[in-house]
Parts: sequence; structure tokens; C-alpha cells
Amino acid sequence: MFSIPSSPLLLVVLVIAALIFLIQRFLTPRKDAREPPYIPSNVPIFGHILNLMRQGSDYFRKLNTRYNHGIYTLPMLSGRMYLVASPDWAIAVHRAHKTLQFNTLIAQAIKSLFAFDNATNALVDYNLNGENGTRDGIIIEIHDMMQGVLAPGPLLDALNRSILNNIAVHVNQLAVHGPQRLVFWTWLRHHFSIASVAAIWGPRNPFALHPEAEEAFWVFESNATALTMVPYPQIFARQGSTARQAVFDAFYEYMDAEAYNDAGTSELIKNRVKINMGKYGLTKKMFAHGEASLLFGALVNTVPTAFWLLAYIFEDAALLADIRGEVDKCVTADSASKRTMHIGKLRSACPLFSSAFREVLRMYAPVHSNRFVAADTTITNHTTGQSYVLKKDAVVQIATSVIHFKSPWGPDAASFNPRRFLSTGERAKSDAQSSDKLPDPAAPYRDSEGKIHGSAYRSFGGGNNICPGRFFAQTEVLGLVSLFVAGFEVGGAREGERFVTPPEETWKMSFSATKPGSDVDVVVKRREAYEGVEWTFAT
Repeated sequence: MFSIPSSPLLLVVLVIAALIFLIQRFLTPRKDAREPPYIPSNVPIFGHILNLMRQGSDYFRKLNTRYNHGIYTLPMLSGRMYLVASPDWAIAVHRAHKTLQFNTLIAQAIKSLFAFDNATNALVDYNLNGENGTRDGIIIEIHDMMQGVLAPGPLLDALNRSILNNIAVHVNQLAVHGPQRLVFWTWLRHHFSIASVAAIWGPRNPFALHPEAEEAFWVFESNATALTMVPYPQIFARQGSTARQAVFDAFYEYMDAEAYNDAGTSELIKNRVKINMGKYGLTKKMFAHGEASLLFGALVNTVPTAFWLLAYIFEDAALLADIRGEVDKCVTADSASKRTMHIGKLRSACPLFSSAFREVLRMYAPVHSNRFVAADTTITNHTTGQSYVLKKDAVVQIATSVIHFKSPWGPDAASFNPRRFLSTGERAKSDAQSSDKLPDPAAPYRDSEGKIHGSAYRSFGGGNNICPGRFFAQTEVLGLVSLFVAGFEVGGAREGERFVTPPEETWKMSFSATKPGSDVDVVVKRREAYEGVEWTFAT
């Protein structure tokens, strides 16, 4: 016989136990034997979510170390996340792109992050994944336009030349009167940001109109996750919300002044205006919100990548000498005090420099990518023949932070190896010379034995959704770093000290490149025989 317990405490315990049972019964997703292996959590229902909030992408690495399946099912509330942790399973996801959709999650994120109104949200959702069989739709058309403008060719050359010559103006002011001390990350982030924004948006760009918007952007960026996840961000993510509004206001003033018509504005922005406001009728206010998204693409990966590449090169005297030998061949002397750096040669004739660039991206830009499961989908591992079913309405997370640090990268995967991509770079260089194309910085990894590992290298994404700005980003970073390599010495905070690479951020969900965990004081001085030199760029 059961009776009502006499102890109030026992009654409370039983009620809580009953609630937990009911929550697990009705919220925990039902297991399907055809799905990838289920991974339990210590705390039912919420455990995986809590661990992700606490540990970021480190949690994915811990799961992979413990279970080593390559693909997992993580039950979360009433749904599930599929975690992909191997290149072969990433390829399987890419092959099912019709039902494992990229744009669905992108749309959801940008609508929240950039605070669009209902009318703009409807435009974002229109033909989002090509449902009507055409390339109509604001998301698709902007992507296609950017693929065209940022592909190797005259438009990309003009944009790269503009940005790099803007950057050269700032670098030419360094150490003019002798050694100069810099707070390196702060200096680099500031000057890279304002030079890039001026080249993209023109002379009356948002940072020129409102200098405070630059710092506001980096606060906005660091709070992006909270702004997309928490309700009422103006209350519960106040710092990020305030910074975001400052960026929106700067862009609105830019749009209201129609400064995009000014000489010096890039074709990229003029084309965005034509599509967003011309074809689809976005208001200036909503377009201003949307333009903030391009700041993320222009800055959040390129600035940290440039920092880490500079740090590793100047920390290692032998590496500096070898890369300097390549870069020096890309320079011509216009006069005793003028030097020109040739962009095309940097991209195609510096295999070690390009390899070090890709290695920095492997280590510090293992950017996760996501897919939405629009219908029950069977994916098959092309190597093993194994198949799993992914259930409708789930989310797939391709854990690049795991893939970039496991097979096929070898036993030194956790270490920086600037020569890791030389086999890839040399072959890409040869292919480029034979086909008159630039080497693709997102090319699959080819190991020292020549074996290609598709989807092992994912800093630019993969499949149908590879980043259209990859050639642009490569040239930006190599161009900036080449000026320091060719014209300067960078050392520790005291004269004669060696530069020491700082630690990285300890918590990161890998939505963008990892920043340094602390700033670093350096002394910059002119390279011998380059004391009075001014630099410029040519294609």
C-alpha cells in the first residue's frame, strides 16, 4: 500500500523527483537507433548546454577525447545537436546540403544579432535556401554578388590595393625617429580597423564620422553570443546592446548622408546598396543594421590572424629570416626612400609565408559551422561506409576546433608548424602558374606524402558555403605582415629582448578567430638600411 508521506521534506523530495521524471519523459528526445551515438550528460536535459556555456569549444574536445566516435548525438532539452568531429563525416554533411541547410541558421542568427524589424525579417526569409528554384532572395543574391566582387580579378585587386595602401600610411609612421614602443594588439586592431573600413566604405565611413564606433564594434563583437541568446538584451546584455546601438547609429548617419556615393567607396558597398535598398527596398535604418554584419566579415578574423602571424614570425629568428627572404623578392626599389610591395607575388611566390598564414588559421581560426536539419536525412561516411540518420529540426555542429587538432594533422597537431602546408602551397603554386589562377587559401590539406584530406582544413568553411572573402582576407593579412617583415624589427618591451607570443583567450566558442588573452608591449624599429623608407603597394 502507498500512503501520503508524513514528512514535509520527504514530500518535497518526492514532488521534485516526480517533476524530474516528467521533464525527462516529455522533454528529452526519444532515441532512434539509426542516429549517431547518444552521449549522456551528468545533468539531465540541461547538462550539455551548461557545459558549453562554461567551457566553450573545449567541451567538444573533451567529448571527442573520451568517446572518439567522429559524430555524436547530444540531447538538449526536447531536441538534439549532432556534433561532427571528423573530416569524413564533415564531407558527408556537405553532400546532403539540400536538407542540411546553412542559410536557415545564418538567417536566424543575423535577425537576432542585427535587430531587424518584421519587414526586413520577411525579406531575409524569402527564398532563403532556393526553395523556388531560382537565385532570388536577399541572402542568396548578396552571397552571389560577393562571390563575384571578391573573386580574383580587377575588382578584388582594386579593393586590396586600396586597403593595403591605407594600411601602409599607418605603418609608414612607425619608428620614424628611432625605436618606438607599441601596445601591439591594441595598435594593430585600431589601425587595421580604420584602414579597412575606410577602403570599404569610403572617406566618410562610419568610423570617420564616429570614431567611438570603432571601440564600440569590438565590444559589440565580444558580446555577440549573448546578444543572440538572451531575452531582452538591453537589460540582460546591456554592455553589448549599448555598443551595438552605437555601431548602428554610426552606420545610419553614413546611410542618411548617402556617403556610399562618394568617390573612394568600394564596388562591394555600391553593389550592396543596389541589392538591399534598390531591389529589395530596405530602409536606411535597416540597411544600416545590416551593414554592421559586414564589419564582422571584414575584421573579426583578419585582425587576430595578422597578429598571430606577426607574433610567430618575430618570435622565431630563423623563420623570420626565411620568410624575409621570400618577401624581399616581392619588393622593388622606386628610389632610395621608396619601396613597392607587389601583391600578386606575395600571394603566389611565397610558399613558406603562405604556409605559415594557413597554419595560423588552423590553430587560431577553427571556426565552427552549423547546419539545420530540414528533413530526416541519411548521411554516409565515404571511407567506412557507415550511415546514420539525422532527425528533422535538429542542429548539426561541425566542430572545427576538434578537426583541426586531430588526424590527419599528425602528432604535432597541437604545435605551430609554419611548414605544415608547404606541400599544399608548392602544388597550389604550380597549379596556379599552369592555370593562371591564384592559389586558393582554402585548398584541402595535402600531407607530406601528397595525400589529400578533404574537409580537414576548415577555417574558411567548406562545401557549398566556403567563404567568398578568402582571397581578400589572405591578401589583407599577407600584405600587412609583409611590411613589418620587410621593413622592421619587432622585439620585446625592452631594447634587445626577443618577442614572446602571448597566450590566447582561454574561453572560446570558435565563431571567430581567437584573440590574444593579454596585450603585449613591443619595441618596433626600422630594419637596417630601411630607416627612411616609405612603402606602397601595387598589384
